[in-house]
Amino acid sequence: MNNILSVKNLNKHYGDNHVLKDVSISINENEIISILGRNGAGKTTLIESIFNLNNKSSGEIKFFDFPTNLYNDLVKEKIGVQLQISELFPNQTVHEILETFNIIKRNKTDIPNIIKQFSLKNILSKKIKTLSVGQKQRLMVCIAFIGSPNLIILDEPTSGIDPQIRRKIWDNIMSLKNKNNSVLFTTHDMTEAYSYSDKIIILKEGYVVENDTPKNLLSKYQKENLEDVFIEVTGEILREDD
Repeated sequence: MNNILSVKNLNKHYGDNHVLKDVSISINENEIISILGRNGAGKTTLIESIFNLNNKSSGEIKFFDFPTNLYNDLVKEKIGVQLQISELFPNQTVHEILETFNIIKRNKTDIPNIIKQFSLKNILSKKIKTLSVGQKQRLMVCIAFIGSPNLIILDEPTSGIDPQIRRKIWDNIMSLKNKNNSVLFTTHDMTEAYSYSDKIIILKEGYVVENDTPKNLLSKYQKENLEDVFIEVTGEILREDD
């Protein structure tokens, strides 16, 4: 199985705040990996570091064995990331945003098909600033899929989304896995993490404190559910507002 992404001894500081501490993870083809952790654990900072949205303080990040900081165009083409677009393009319509990102990804996507996949037809003419929370979330996840990327990075992809659309999103994610692509996602939903992850990474105060399969985690800590494992590992309860 080929390695898509490797992160070794990653550190990130914001002034005196040491957010990521010697983080090392790897993602192979055909893998779905979830990241669990309370707010401030370093989840979003890790995602931003992988996609070069912030400058790491030290450590190494490689995508298909290429350093991401030296091959930024390759990274942006081959990695799809769930962007917070509402602040960047408030006056653009949904359709305009989809076409713009398709151009950025070299017109690799059948836009009518992806509109259908994510049930966006009824909001195509709406401006981003007028969308509901769930509609924005659905659009942001959809954008990550544009261009058939090898790796998709999602930050709480189903937060604020109704159960029917949530199921559609996971159907789309699982279809990517069947094509040997990989997904890295953060979530507060223990059921999602357990049901869809090949491996689960648990962050606490910037450290990776666990990195294993769901079944192995339950067995290792002799627990019946993932939430109890999380509490055992971190000493914390993970809540939706974290």
